[in-house]
Amino acid sequence: MRHDPGLNPAKRKETCHSTGRISQPDQVSDHSLPPWERRIKAGSNAPNRQRLMFIPEKIMWDKRYSADEYAFGKEPNEFLAENYGTIPKGKVLSLAEGEGHNAVFLAKQGYAVTAVDGSQVGLDKARRLAEEKGVEIECVHADLVEFDLGVDQWDGIVSIYFPLPAAQRTELYRKVVAGLKPNGVFLVEAYRPEQIEYGTGGGKSPETMTTKESLLQDLNALKFIHLMELERNVVEGKYHTGLAAVVQAIAKKVDKG
Repeated sequence: MRHDPGLNPAKRKETCHSTGRISQPDQVSDHSLPPWERRIKAGSNAPNRQRLMFIPEKIMWDKRYSADEYAFGKEPNEFLAENYGTIPKGKVLSLAEGEGHNAVFLAKQGYAVTAVDGSQVGLDKARRLAEEKGVEIECVHADLVEFDLGVDQWDGIVSIYFPLPAAQRTELYRKVVAGLKPNGVFLVEAYRPEQIEYGTGGGKSPETMTTKESLLQDLNALKFIHLMELERNVVEGKYHTGLAAVVQAIAKKVDKG
């Protein structure tokens, strides 16, 4: 993947673009393909664990987002809507943004928003939602595990219900800390392992869920403004609706200068 993909793009707002440009089949190189398609092309040479983890996941999200309805609704996450003001005005990166409901909300509040997701189908719907709401967002199609957040790039980074195995989450959060500008804010809401008992969203694997303790460990370089485990009613489309076990955090990168 190119260094800092999407951080200094041509300003074609409201248009989703991929970090890999696919040409005609006989002209495709491994480096021009998104990472999951490189893994398919690599066949048996690619690690089986990576192929099984990413390719079915991409297919699943593309299928979910292909419906006319918005899988998680068009309204923003409640925790984000209540706390976006903790993020300094400027550039915000929304991780695993999907169909755009959080990115579009932030754009309406005056932020310059970049939405990154592994599903181009979802990002196409995010673009349409932005057009519907009369705002501009930038979309980046990328493998979120390999995506380079850059260094001191973002006034805010947002992660809402982004399921990742613990080791990959730790690595991503390391990049989040590096990617935030001094005084930048990371806002996250995630499902806790207890969510499996509720069955109201987030899948069935406790490995991809988050706890207060894991956030304290992974984000120990940040100063927590808010950190809480709770049960709350979540209403976000057909896939995230009902009483849920969540952990919420708002953490700031302290300016040591």
